[in-house]
Amino acid sequence: MTKALSYSYYLARLGFVLLSVLLFAYSSIHAQTETGQINGRVIDPNGALVPNASVMIRSVDTGIETTATTGSEGTYAVANLKPGLYDVTVNTSGFAATTQRPTAILIGVITSLVLYCVTAAQSAQLVALEPTKDGRWRVAAVPSSCPVAA
Repeated sequence: MTKALSYSYYLARLGFVLLSVLLFAYSSIHAQTETGQINGRVIDPNGALVPNASVMIRSVDTGIETTATTGSEGTYAVANLKPGLYDVTVNTSGFAATTQRPTAILIGVITSLVLYCVTAAQSAQLVALEPTKDGRWRVAAVPSSCPVAA
């Protein structure tokens, strides 16, 4: 191998290694997130999905509020929530406001929460769901308090 060819070979390998390191660093930086997300459905006492319901998510720590409106299928999603505890309130005409508290938001986790609308004279039962290894959901024990990841 000539000296010029070995120098070109060396530069090509060095370029490949540097490019690989830069791509890995770029993907690692963008793969990390410091927020969580909450999504779910709003259901009325008859089990029907509730469109156009107002869902208000309020940070217990800071008091900052974020609102969303359920779509035509009664679903909502709110992204970019800082980790912590949140009160989630659903409000829609014809029903009493219902608040789920506290709901823990963790970094990089999508929290699913089904909110039930109730009439003023009724009460709602809180049901916690947790994912299974096969991608389904099962009913879990409702914690008396939710830990927050530091």
